Amino acid sequence: MNDIERDDKLIAAASALATGISPERDLWPEIAGAISRPQRSRWMPMLAQAAAVVLLIGASSSLTYVAMKDSTQIIEVPQQGLVFQQASFGNNYALGVTTDLGLEASGGVVRVGIAHYNTLEDVRRLKEVREAAVATATRRPPTA
Repeated sequence: MNDIERDDKLIAAASALATGISPERDLWPEIAGAISRPQRSRWMPMLAQAAAVVLLIGASSSLTYVAMKDSTQIIEVPQQGLVFQQASFGNNYALGVTTDLGLEASGGVVRVGIAHYNTLEDVRRLKEVREAAVATATRRPPTA
């Protein structure tokens, strides 16, 4: 058997095979339904939520800016030369002491610390201010 005869037999056998396969059920209704309704990716709801969050934050920030842009300054600027770093105000976790001394009603106490970045001039100025504050606090009105 030569190559031509073998090819003829293969062609004849292939021609005898079925040319189509019939499915067990009609698939067209499902195909038509899938085409008619668009598919959403699983990321679409998350992207929509992220966009809503960005819009809400932007709107909230804008409203806050508009409401606050003309408001008065809340922070009081201290007198020149009285600014020390490492200062804290209030009761410094000594609520019992500041309450017993009657200092809570007036705002508490000031705690000042000296650190490695303070200069000698800072320390001298702190000493002057502290001595002036003590002198003012201990000054008693003249007794009659």
